[in-house]
Amino acid sequence: MTHSLDTKNTLSVLTAILAGALLLTPTVGAFAAQPYIAGYTEKSPAAQNAEAVFGDISYSGTTLSGIASTSSVFGILSVAGVSSTSATDPSSYMYQIFPSLKSTGEIRGNAEVWKATQGTSCSNTQKADPSPIVIATSAEYSSVTKITTAIGFQDVAKTTFRYHFDVYKTSGSVQSYDMTIAKSSYDSNTDPTTLFMVGDKLISSTNNIRAHYTQFGVEQASTTNTGWKVKENNLQYTTSPTTTVALSTLPAKSLTFGSPTGDQYNSYATYHKSGTTYCMMGIGQTDDTSAGADYNLKAGVTVPKGEIRWFHTTDSTKKLAKGTQLWS
Repeated sequence: MTHSLDTKNTLSVLTAILAGALLLTPTVGAFAAQPYIAGYTEKSPAAQNAEAVFGDISYSGTTLSGIASTSSVFGILSVAGVSSTSATDPSSYMYQIFPSLKSTGEIRGNAEVWKATQGTSCSNTQKADPSPIVIATSAEYSSVTKITTAIGFQDVAKTTFRYHFDVYKTSGSVQSYDMTIAKSSYDSNTDPTTLFMVGDKLISSTNNIRAHYTQFGVEQASTTNTGWKVKENNLQYTTSPTTTVALSTLPAKSLTFGSPTGDQYNSYATYHKSGTTYCMMGIGQTDDTSAGADYNLKAGVTVPKGEIRWFHTTDSTKKLAKGTQLWS
């Protein structure tokens, strides 16, 4: 289903749901909620030469009993693809990596590929969703200090994506896991992505719609989860084997699932462009109104630039509003 906006450009708005290939417009409320909140980096024009994007995620301090037995909580890193450094638009594909935390303490590694498509109507499709892998058992949970996640390429020819997890333990040991997704496994090997994008782009000045190519946030599989904490830091991207750029060097703001009109702080991560028609693809299904956060520019807390500490809260004064400057 699509939603058209009366602007100079026609924008058809869809959202991608991580847990399944369900399609809906932001105005539809009949589906089970999957709340989302995130941060994004402000950089326009966007950097279009990222070879890999990575960051650390920690669930330390989470009350496992607050997570529903049929649900999960996950820190998530999302990035749009691009065909080359000279391309002016993204490739329409988006890549996501997230370690999901269950109520038992088990942590599973997840990797996904999505695509925005403009055919007879605007749609988005989950192109790849390999079976999750266990990267920490319930017995190991208490010893996990952080998980480094990374999205990059497996080979020089860039025919296969590599999703990497490093699980750090209190003992000092590190366990590494890889998931791979070959372009040949979907869309007849036609995914043109060779690089990733960092930053944002104004799509419609009339409606103030933006695409936020790199997002770091938290998503849940249930609205009933409580007591969770998700820390994300060491967010970076590489432009060569020897050059790494920290996201802390770029200004960052918060965003949510968002409204389809008049809201630049929505979760749109990429798009498919056909003439003057944009098929926007976002993340999540509803705003996470239960999420608070501590961040660098928040008064009364000490948090380094480039780090955000998400947490569940019922205190309205602690909830994070979209468009909040996280660091500058």
